[in-house]
Amino acid sequence: MVVKSWAPQVVVLKNESVGGFVTLCGWNLVLEAVVAGVSMIAWPLHAEQHMNMNVLATDMEMAFAMEQRDEEDGFVTV
Repeated sequence: MVVKSWAPQVVVLKNESVGGFVTLCGWNLVLEAVVAGVSMIAWPLHAEQHMNMNVLATDMEMAFAMEQRDEEDGFVTV
């Protein structure tokens, strides 16, 4: 499901039908996802998000790391 406006994020993450989600790796969302026990596909864009992705994917093994390729085609790699 794609929600184009505001949604109650914590409620959505705690729903049993959520198996994982794509996140920019902002720390608040990471904490909410960890508490809810939801797997993450980490797609960082700015600031500390890259560091958060590395910790989640490498150290904690709670996320799949995804990075945008150098080409300008907009594709990402996992």
